[in-house]
Amino acid sequence: MARLQNIFTAIVLALLTANTVLAEEGDWQLAAERDGVRAYTRAIDGSDYREFKGEMLVSASIKQLLGLLDDTQACPQWMHNCVAPQLLSAVSARERYTYMRNDLPWPYSDRELLVHSVIHNDGDSVTIELNGVDEEALTAKAQATLPSGKKFQRAKSLRGFWRFTPQGDNYHIHYQLHIDLGGSPAPTLANAQIADTPLNTLLNMRKLIEAGAYREFTLPDDV
Repeated sequence: MARLQNIFTAIVLALLTANTVLAEEGDWQLAAERDGVRAYTRAIDGSDYREFKGEMLVSASIKQLLGLLDDTQACPQWMHNCVAPQLLSAVSARERYTYMRNDLPWPYSDRELLVHSVIHNDGDSVTIELNGVDEEALTAKAQATLPSGKKFQRAKSLRGFWRFTPQGDNYHIHYQLHIDLGGSPAPTLANAQIADTPLNTLLNMRKLIEAGAYREFTLPDDV
């Protein structure tokens, strides 16, 4: 009987340990909420930096949503901590390479990002896939347009997406991203403020969209 009890205890402990690992790696935790925008974070296996996602409903057309993301120079007006954006290469209406910097507070140095974005149709939804790349992924012409002057440390990795899904007269916005800054500030400090990015980005996005911006944007084919 004692042996059976020990086996049962071991099984229970194993299950509890497995559930704890899954919670650490997969469960989203609500980190901030304001005016209908919710920001979540979660731990990512193999990274000290947490992933974030933001969600909201907005009264908008797909033209407006894609038009806003297409306007590279407008990024600092609404995307949290985005500075010095630059379109490096437009492969097509659906695919592009973009440079930008993540503005970090003093005394930390900004991180530069090279982002490859591709628009996909996923049923009723439109998804914009985001991935960080190295300079080698760029054409020689695109590399020549990279900003000169002061050099900034490049983020170690970036991956995520935007997803726009119609819900009645509105669109559900899902913005998700994981960035490994690859240095200071320490992950604990970065993680403490990471929810500000989706929260402020979506609040600013809604303000521009509901003001009527990008209503005349021309959609890429088949979107």
